[in-house]
Amino acid sequence: MSYEQVSNYINDLVLYDGYDFVAPTKLELKNAVNATLYRNIAAGSYATIVCPFSITGGADGTFYQPSSMGTEYNTLNFESVSAPEAGKAYLYKANNAVTKLTGKRYTTVSTSIISSGTSFTMEGTYSKIEKLSQGDYVLSGNSSGAGIYRINSDVSLSPFRAYFRINATASNAAKMAICLDGVPTAITQTKQAEGEKIPYYDLLGRRTGRPAQWMYITKGKTIFAR
Repeated sequence: MSYEQVSNYINDLVLYDGYDFVAPTKLELKNAVNATLYRNIAAGSYATIVCPFSITGGADGTFYQPSSMGTEYNTLNFESVSAPEAGKAYLYKANNAVTKLTGKRYTTVSTSIISSGTSFTMEGTYSKIEKLSQGDYVLSGNSSGAGIYRINSDVSLSPFRAYFRINATASNAAKMAICLDGVPTAITQTKQAEGEKIPYYDLLGRRTGRPAQWMYITKGKTIFAR
């Protein structure tokens, strides 16, 4: 972290991925302070992002906030936002490579970073978390097959990222699929209990009866019904 001091204020705030950000206590952030976070995000990949400033430049992709949870299909639903705010956690899908995020900060920095949806939240951090709680979830995978996985071992979280906390009564799945503005990015693998009818899903991830004539997914395989 670096900054340019003007009088008793911080005029320019520069943050670097991998380095903790601790909000100044004796100095104040000047109104409309210029802010930059240097972070590399590959084209086509997913990331969780939290910034102590509203993001207005540098991003070439879409930001999503938590919406709701589809308990039957173990899916977390997100909805897109056009103006990412300071101090909130977002899921981000990059169209092209990103090297830095820029913006403005108008108010004091809050250390409480929680974005809430129905039955789950995204909780962010400006400093490294050495060990996340088992039972929480983290984003894993950078391609279209990225998923949100339940933590069952020692996992750390780098600064300017977020993890997922899911209502304990809602799901205990090992993996949650991601659905963006109603469009699923993957279908969670399901296990068939003994004696249970084989489930079929259409290409939108919706469970359906035995197919008549169309393309369906069952037991992790794509089939053509005629």
